[in-house]
Amino acid sequence: MIYQTENALQRHRAIDKFKKLLEKKATIEIIEKKPKRTYKQNRYLHLILGFFSLETGYTLEETKQEIFKKIVNPSLFYEGEVGEIVSIQRWRSSASLNTSEMTIAIELKNNQIV
Repeated sequence: MIYQTENALQRHRAIDKFKKLLEKKATIEIIEKKPKRTYKQNRYLHLILGFFSLETGYTLEETKQEIFKKIVNPSLFYEGEVGEIVSIQRWRSSASLNTSEMTIAIELKNNQIV
């Protein structure tokens, strides 16, 4: 269940639920739900990626994975290396960005390639 904590009634219900789970000694996970990117941001992202792809000859997927994530916005998308024997690079999906992260990712002033 997702509770909107700015609503007093839902906040009270969330606290009650939390207390009941503590009494049961249940294993729980508490996460904050952040706003996802907006529909307009998503459309704009695909517009600029598509335009870049047409102008350069890269496929849309190459533009998104190799240029947008790895060259233009590595600080937003790179999640580090995993694995004990072989190191594997892990990159976030753009779908996991919230609205403020997406704004940073698509604003040209922050992402100029030198």
